[in-house]
Amino acid sequence: YLKNNSTGTYLAVDGGKDANGQAIDLWDKSEAFRVQITSDKNGYVMRFPGVSSTRVVNQYANAPVNGTKVTLYTYSGSTSQSWGFQKVSGGYIIRSMYNQNLCLTGNGSSVATVTNYTGASNQIWTLESYCTHSSTITKNVKNATCTATGLTAGSHCSVCGTVFTAQYIIPARH
Repeated sequence: YLKNNSTGTYLAVDGGKDANGQAIDLWDKSEAFRVQITSDKNGYVMRFPGVSSTRVVNQYANAPVNGTKVTLYTYSGSTSQSWGFQKVSGGYIIRSMYNQNLCLTGNGSSVATVTNYTGASNQIWTLESYCTHSSTITKNVKNATCTATGLTAGSHCSVCGTVFTAQYIIPARH
């Protein structure tokens, strides 16, 4: 589960419907959905396996800006569907991999959005596990080259997808 530190609410899919464009809301835990976080070529994707196996948390629009709503959408590999997890005091900042100045923001029990990072508590999220993490997968460093980006080392649970050490992009070294 992903809990917003400011509001105490959790990510949920509006109405639990498996449809493109379905709003990602914030509700109390009784209405929340288990979030599965898995790695992709750009960072991490977030799925709600109880709702859909093919749709992911998506920044509505292929070029998200401050205030863009977060929705469910069929996975395409776009950076607007990829997220980076930055460990901070009290939890994680969940940054857009399309624009790392944008981050997942909770606004009470309304829809989730991406907004410019300000350090506000409604931009900090806690990962609440439902798994014992009995099987860990470690991803090695992928060194950057002069033409391709790399990735830092990372690890996650192979059962639930919980990220223990997030991977970050290493810029190409031209």
